[in-house]
Amino acid sequence: IVKFRAAWEAATAQHTILRTGFVQQGEGWLQWVAREAPLPFMLHDWSDRNDHTEALDAFAAHDLAQGFDLARPPLQRVTLVRTAARRHHLIWTHHHVLMDGWSVSQLMGDVLRHYDGRAPMAAGGRYRDYIDWLARRDAGASETWWRGVLAELDEPTRLATALGNADPQPGHGEHLLALDEASTTRLV
Repeated sequence: IVKFRAAWEAATAQHTILRTGFVQQGEGWLQWVAREAPLPFMLHDWSDRNDHTEALDAFAAHDLAQGFDLARPPLQRVTLVRTAARRHHLIWTHHHVLMDGWSVSQLMGDVLRHYDGRAPMAAGGRYRDYIDWLARRDAGASETWWRGVLAELDEPTRLATALGNADPQPGHGEHLLALDEASTTRLV
């Protein structure tokens, strides 16, 4: 558990986004990065309980309902619940403003590399570098380029229709597609 907590703390120290806060200024928001942001890490021993599923769901819902003060990083909490002698359940709550799904998987990879004693992946570019690059871009040239690329399309591409939904509705939904073994092998 000590090693797992240390892995999360190392990842938090490594990634500035995990030490980021946001403050409202006028009509917009400013992002700031703390030098340090101690990670709230809780440990519970529920190994003597029989209602793990219900209790974990209730705890996770309660933790999520706590929300975050955007101005006070870190905008994440980690809870490890021991459910048996060699079994734990991780509840990681973070504000969605920090990361998208791809970034979450990258972070989890870094945490697991730290936990395994391996060096984390080399840091990519910083977000501030991306913003600087974006500010130097010629918006007109970018628009011209994208219009050229998209000119080949006759009409909008409807993902729902491509997946076989003849009458797509606005909003969100679920689409299940079972692949046979041959199709799966081709994809792999």
